Amino acid sequence: MTGSAGARDLLAARLRRRPGLELVPRERLEASASLPAPRSGELFGIARWSDAPAGGSHLEAIDTDLALVLYALDEPGRLPAFVRRALGDAAARQRLGEWVLDGLLEVHRPELGAAGSWDTGASALEAFGLGAPPTADDELARRSLRLLELTVAGDVAEGGRAARHELAERLYRAGREPDGGGLEGCWKRGVDEVCAALGATPSRIDFWTVVRPSTRSRGVSAAGAAAGARPVPKLYVSPAAADLGEALRRLAPALRRIDFVELKVGATLDAVLRPDKLVLYFEDRRRLEQAAESLLSALRRGEPSLRVHGVPFSGALSPDGLLSWAIDPVIEGEPMTSWRAWLAQEIAAAIVASRRSGSSVEERCGEVLQRLHGRGVDVAVWAPLEAR
Repeated sequence: MTGSAGARDLLAARLRRRPGLELVPRERLEASASLPAPRSGELFGIARWSDAPAGGSHLEAIDTDLALVLYALDEPGRLPAFVRRALGDAAARQRLGEWVLDGLLEVHRPELGAAGSWDTGASALEAFGLGAPPTADDELARRSLRLLELTVAGDVAEGGRAARHELAERLYRAGREPDGGGLEGCWKRGVDEVCAALGATPSRIDFWTVVRPSTRSRGVSAAGAAAGARPVPKLYVSPAAADLGEALRRLAPALRRIDFVELKVGATLDAVLRPDKLVLYFEDRRRLEQAAESLLSALRRGEPSLRVHGVPFSGALSPDGLLSWAIDPVIEGEPMTSWRAWLAQEIAAAIVASRRSGSSVEERCGEVLQRLHGRGVDVAVWAPLEAR
């Protein structure tokens, strides 16, 4: 989380542990108690709210470092120095913002007056220029935000019963076309035309057909880059499933002229009904952006116009969402995962965390966006902040 210009620095604020927040070491919990893992570090136990609002959550697993911070701030003061020494100012500010947003810590705000000078949650962060970040106004960004709102509204309607992994699965699978009747295999002639244009022999990996240009036969593959823990930029081409074959035919000549690592396209009807049914991988973002213009021009040629599906939570490269992009994240100590799978997990975790506030759907969506921003997601374009 980074503040706006001229805003007060959260690291300089007076803080205190939220009244009514009890810390319970795991040794004091029943042996049969099922504890979620903390977000990081070694499990200390739980933080338990005695004053959680109706509809809010009463428990959170916390690590030993956070427990030390909360004990230290039984009496008001600034963030303990060991946090800044261990993390550096930028990461410490981000972590502190998460703790305030979670309602674990309160921030002193003299401008509120003596009677109400302590604040927590989203309103406290807004006072330090850390409010919900803006979102973009392209079609794909609007659809992504709408999907987030529907997911949060559904969580409220269900009383917050869904587990994090269930929410993540819903988000990851969202946007699939519901019916593929009559489409079985209709795109495969387009795959043949792409292979002929590239002089390539396709291979099958799980439910994907993978095509590599003949000039790349000895180069690095997208899988190889992933195994080497290198970020892999990807370009999504997302027509409606019924138009995938035509999209491939239009792309075939243009693919000979661009520098890409490999292409994968759904090999089964279920894969083709996904929004991310056709993906191209590139060595770097510069090559991706150069290719996008040429590919979009090829897709726009001919009649009728291709119908657009669109990949949620990816960065638009065309106003209608026909082309978009992402970079698969590299997280130290964790297996390689896709951008969409990682982001679905992050959104789900943020939704679960927002349950504690018991706020409205709109307010909880703002909290989710704040958390994602703190986790390095540019929610204006649904891409990594570092990719700007």
